[in-house]
Amino acid sequence: RPPNATTIPSILTLLQTEYDSILLELFDTRRALEETRRELSQALYQNDAAVRVVARLASERDAARDMVASWTASNTPNSQDDHITAGQKRRRTEEEEEEVGPKPPPALVEPELNTQKVTNIIPPEDLSAMKSKWKALSKSRRKRPPPPASHLNKDALLHFKLVDCKKLHKSSAKAGVMAMVVEVEEDVVV
Repeated sequence: RPPNATTIPSILTLLQTEYDSILLELFDTRRALEETRRELSQALYQNDAAVRVVARLASERDAARDMVASWTASNTPNSQDDHITAGQKRRRTEEEEEEVGPKPPPALVEPELNTQKVTNIIPPEDLSAMKSKWKALSKSRRKRPPPPASHLNKDALLHFKLVDCKKLHKSSAKAGVMAMVVEVEEDVVV
C-alpha cells in the first residue's frame, strides 16, 4: 500500500483517479478504433475500385486481342489454321506480339450515308384539313371586347404631358406608381 492510501478519503481519491484514467484510456481506444475502421473502409473501397478497373482493362485487352486475332485471320491469304482453337490463336498472337510488337488496329470503315433527300412537305389533303380545323377553332375562341367609350384613344393620350415625377421610397421592394398625370379639363388621372 502506498503511504497516501492509509485513510478512506485518500483511498477514494486514488480509486477516483484510477477510474478516470481507465475511462480516458477507454475513450482514446474507442476513438482510435473508429478512426481505424474509417481508414479500413476507405482502403477497402479503393481496393474494390482498383479491382473493378483492372477487370475492365483485362476485358478490354481480351477484346482487343480477339479483334487483332480476327483481323489477322481475315487478312491471311490461305486459311490453314481452321482447326486451331481460339485459345491457341490467342497464345500465338501473344507470342507474335512479343516478337514483333503490337499489330495495327483494323482500318475503320466509314458507314454508308443515306443520300435520299428528306422532304417536309405536308400533303395537300392534310393541309386543307388543318386549315379548316384552324378556322373552326378561331371562330369559337373568345374575342376581346372593344374598349368602353369612356376610355381614351391613342390620339387623346398623345396630348398628355408630364406634370411632376416622384421617386418611390428606398425601402419599397415592389415598383408602384411611378408618375401621375392629371387632365383637369376632362377629370382624367393617368
